[in-house]
Amino acid sequence: MSTLKPYSVEISIVTVVMATDSTHAMQVAEETARESLGDVSHTDYDYGFGREIKSESQLSSIGWDGDCLPYGGDGRTRLSMILGNLQADAEAERDTKTIDMFEEKKA
Repeated sequence: MSTLKPYSVEISIVTVVMATDSTHAMQVAEETARESLGDVSHTDYDYGFGREIKSESQLSSIGWDGDCLPYGGDGRTRLSMILGNLQADAEAERDTKTIDMFEEKKA
């Protein structure tokens, strides 16, 4: 069974809204975003490639933090716990027989 890992993915669409000015247009676009996404064919999306999130420090650049719940998860486990578990698993998988192979020898 494969382990799910967090990835950031950017999805953008172009939509047309009715508004009084550009500020109002942004407001209307935000209010109707779910509807717009539902109406757009998947071929009209502009996708950014997924970038694996390996540490909480990467989250701030996308406006997220460790307290956030990722989409596609169990709906309860926060990113801080997910990332902590993934890092602990990676540490546990280290080969302890060769872990000091490249360390300098003390005289």
